[in-house]
Amino acid sequence: MTDAPQQREAESAPRLCVRCSCCSEEWVDCCECGGEGTTLPGDLYEEDPCYYDPEDVEPCHMCRGTGGGYVCLGRCDNNGMHAVAVGEGERAP
Repeated sequence: MTDAPQQREAESAPRLCVRCSCCSEEWVDCCECGGEGTTLPGDLYEEDPCYYDPEDVEPCHMCRGTGGGYVCLGRCDNNGMHAVAVGEGERAP
């Protein structure tokens, strides 16, 4: 497994969104693990002290061990389409 903090440093250079190809992406740390990519030591032990040791960790269930992910600064959806702002002379669909 790669070390999440080192991965963030290596991937911190600006890059274009892979979905829309026109906006920049920004790395956002996982809100569940705080960017570490693993559960905290002791979390598993609290869950099941008969099976886990206090120092045991496992990959974060939310980010799958990556520590976070890239977010399009243009807020495009999975199809690469940007959200249209309602209110500036436009009507909601």
